[in-house]
Amino acid sequence: MGHAMRITVITFGSRGDVQPMVALAAGLQQAGHQVVVACEHAFEALVRAHGLAFSPVTGDVEKMMQGSDGQQFVETGQNTVAMVRALAREVFPVLRDVLQDLRHAAAGAELLLCAGIGFYPGASLAEEKAIPYIQCYLQPLLLTREFYSPLLPHPRWPLPGIANQLSHAVAGQSFWQVLRKGVNRLRTTEMGLPPWPFFGPFQEMLAQKRMQLMGWSEQIVPKPRDYPAFAHVTGYWFLDAEPAWTPDPALVDFLAAGPPPIYVGFGSMTRRDPRAAAQMVVAALQASGQRGILLRGWGGLAPDELPPSIHLIDGAPHDWLFPHMSAVVHHGGAGTTAAALRAGKPSLALPFFADQPFWGQRIATLGAGPAPIPQRAVTVETLAAAMRRLATDEALRRRAAALGSAIRAENGVARAVALITAAHPPIP
Repeated sequence: MGHAMRITVITFGSRGDVQPMVALAAGLQQAGHQVVVACEHAFEALVRAHGLAFSPVTGDVEKMMQGSDGQQFVETGQNTVAMVRALAREVFPVLRDVLQDLRHAAAGAELLLCAGIGFYPGASLAEEKAIPYIQCYLQPLLLTREFYSPLLPHPRWPLPGIANQLSHAVAGQSFWQVLRKGVNRLRTTEMGLPPWPFFGPFQEMLAQKRMQLMGWSEQIVPKPRDYPAFAHVTGYWFLDAEPAWTPDPALVDFLAAGPPPIYVGFGSMTRRDPRAAAQMVVAALQASGQRGILLRGWGGLAPDELPPSIHLIDGAPHDWLFPHMSAVVHHGGAGTTAAALRAGKPSLALPFFADQPFWGQRIATLGAGPAPIPQRAVTVETLAAAMRRLATDEALRRRAAALGSAIRAENGVARAVALITAAHPPIP
């Protein structure tokens, strides 16, 4: 490669949002580029463990999810607009600080990669510095007639193409309109840039035919036929366990002591009464006759309250853990869904909100797990029945295994790195 670029990767959100971008950054660095990852302090250790430069950005989305606002929309479920408003309340007071942090992170950069809501400050910064940027997506959010927006409550029955297309526009606007005033104030007063139009910069972006990278597998969501040619679905961006990681001996012993267990964990989602929710999971595992591994961060139970058939863990890299499981029960986040599919294990989503019901539904549609059960509808009985099916339904297990081997044959990071390198030829 003739030219090593200086690239800054901008990402906000929960671990599921940040981790794939760290994987992409690591791939770019291995290809010879100089990469800085700009994200919240909570992920500094993750970024540095993979040998990447870290630049801190003000804010903490994970903490917000665990605050009372976060718990409220996690529990009521599906209200993406309420979530964006809560996010905006957290973000607005620190927008100027975020901009200063990003300017520092992007000093000397020749290319910016932006993910999620990092797009708004990232694209503005690219304009201010007159350098290119690439928008990276972990969910299919571009307009399409083929399916409904992953960010809106799922319709009960299939809709005509035009309604699907409209749903993506509505979802995009629900984010943009909440952020519009703050972002435009930042652009005009702090950056000397013109405000973006009332409906946002999206039309202009499409007109510029700017490369967009989509970090999921076509095995799971085939690229819609009406996506533009400059939108590339590359395959998932998996971040494997850092080389130094070793499992806790107690976990190794538990795995060796009986048949493969079912993993139950909900990522960074928290509930007001985690004990009650965890007790329900324990009761369901016992009713289904399955051994279980429960993620402590979410569980709120002490180990001495658990039967010997259930083991509590603080966390373990999915790429190591999931192949040892018989099945995976999760919140339907894009990253956990991808990890379960990659491991070739049947899974069940108990979604809270946003894109989680969409991924849960994809698992069921592909025949790799039962239909998702929304969090507010979960009972010991429905969960135990789904767990029994995960453990015993041979068709589910075969389908999940086949999808797993197809996904393991892809290399989304390598494909994305090749596209980035080809699109940004050597600078003389």
